[in-house]
Amino acid sequence: MLELGPIFRSLLRRKTIGVLIAVQIAVVIAILLNLQVGVSYQLQALNQESGIDHQNMFYMNVHIAEPNLNPDAIASIVNADLDYIRKTSGVIDAVQTISVPYSGSGWSMSIEVDPADDIRPTVCYFRMIDDRGLNALGINLLAGRNFRPEEVEWRIPYGASSPNQVLLSQQLAEHLFPDATLAEIVGRQVHLTGPMTVVGVVATSHGPWASIDQVHRIAYVPQKQAFDSSTYVVRTTPGKLEETIRTLEQNLPTIYRNRLIRHIESIEVAKKRLYQGQNASVWVFSVTSIALLFVVVCGMTGMVNFAIRRRTTHIGIRRALGATQFDIMRNLLVEYALILCVGIGIGVPMAIGLNVYLVTNQEFEPLMAMSSALIVMATLAVCLLAVVFPAQQVSKLDPAQITRSV
Repeated sequence: MLELGPIFRSLLRRKTIGVLIAVQIAVVIAILLNLQVGVSYQLQALNQESGIDHQNMFYMNVHIAEPNLNPDAIASIVNADLDYIRKTSGVIDAVQTISVPYSGSGWSMSIEVDPADDIRPTVCYFRMIDDRGLNALGINLLAGRNFRPEEVEWRIPYGASSPNQVLLSQQLAEHLFPDATLAEIVGRQVHLTGPMTVVGVVATSHGPWASIDQVHRIAYVPQKQAFDSSTYVVRTTPGKLEETIRTLEQNLPTIYRNRLIRHIESIEVAKKRLYQGQNASVWVFSVTSIALLFVVVCGMTGMVNFAIRRRTTHIGIRRALGATQFDIMRNLLVEYALILCVGIGIGVPMAIGLNVYLVTNQEFEPLMAMSSALIVMATLAVCLLAVVFPAQQVSKLDPAQITRSV
């Protein structure tokens, strides 16, 4: 038998150490569970599917330095650029676009099924592509069709242009039409910059920013931009990325000399740059959690060792009366397991209360039951290990030596 009665009476006689350990564990549990939510949220952001051939893609931003150039002249330059890039050795395809994946720069707009409905519009990323845009980005068509060349329009500065067709990403399509299949969504009407017909649904593609809520909600329209600044996304064959970047950096300015290549970067590098904050947060939260648990275990080991050493005479008498080393070890572990369970019983409601406050006021994520239970069990196991060493040492003491002075 575990002799729970004597163990409880022993705890009541030595309340101070028990209360200190229970409070310590309660605070640690409350903090650890919410730190774990932060780590899980950041890992979720880091592990989001890109949906593109990002390892073999780069983007370049060019700026026309000649002032007062008319839109037709700019359109001619853009077409010449795309024609040259697409014919460059090692290039699979290229597209002029905005909201480049992982770039940290782009457009977002509100989209809705029916403006007359009293429903809050959905925010999505807005991406302009031509009929070769899906191939350039490496995005699969899941339902419907791609844009046709004759549907691609030119968007000019301050021009009120609204295409009639739109492609929706799968996540956006399913959000707008939750009760329809992808095939049924094709042909439906949505309102973006104006009324548009959904001509196709495409696979997942990452947006320009790291927002988890809308990162894959993207609307594609058949437009090219006659702007002073243009961004080209280039997809290369495997192993040709760096070589293609060097070639275009050197040769593209020869097509039109009055412009600058302001920025050129691989999508892989852009991805690492965009998520460096999340990476840092994961490391900070993880190291903080480990350090907190380590400090608590060290402090608990000291308190347990002090408490047990004060009871050596009592333990020696029990050994002299026939208690084995196992009996002593078992009773001490049960005693401190009860204290830890009290601490956990206080700490879990504290963690839930703190999490509710953070979710309500700080846009935090809610606790997850499975991972929270695993952390609680792991904390209990680690803290019990802190009891094992001092309990083992005192259980090995010679009862004759301990009781000699009694």
